[in-house]
This record gives sequence, structure tokens and C-alpha cells, in this order.
Amino acid sequence: MQHITRIAEIYNYIRVPQAIDWAKNSLRQSRLYGLRAPGFEHFMEGSEVPKEMLVELFQSVRKIWSQNTPDADIDRKRAIRLLLEGARL
Repeated sequence: MQHITRIAEIYNYIRVPQAIDWAKNSLRQSRLYGLRAPGFEHFMEGSEVPKEMLVELFQSVRKIWSQNTPDADIDRKRAIRLLLEGARL
């Protein structure tokens, strides 16, 4: 049972912070998609929004997600190292 508990601790240590980041970025993205962003205050649903502003907005969305893409191989190596070291988290 100790091994299962240890695996769960390591999983939570590595993955939960990333899950929180994903949730926060999803919320940020939904605000952007709803045009609730600086510079869009005077636009209402159905308003004509300049294409340049939309391109810039969606580049911001792309940036949000490009910064939030973890490398699974790095996470795997961290998990193995933590398992082998047996260090407390």
C-alpha cells in the first residue's frame, strides 16, 4: 500500500500544478474568445471587429497554450527520479 500512496503523491506533485495551469489558461482563453480583453471594451455582440485586432487576439491565445504544453518525457523522468530517490515531497 505504501507504494501506491507514494506513486499517488508523485503523480499529484507533478501533474496537479499542470492541471491547475490548464484550468486557469482555459478560463483566460474563454475570456479572450468572449472579447473580454483590453481594447475590446467598446465592442458588443454583433459588432464589426477589425480583423487585425482578432488576429492579435488569437495570437495571444496561441501564446497561452504554447507556454502550457508540458513535455511528457521530462515529467516521466522526474517521476522516475523521485521514485528512485524516495525523497519526501
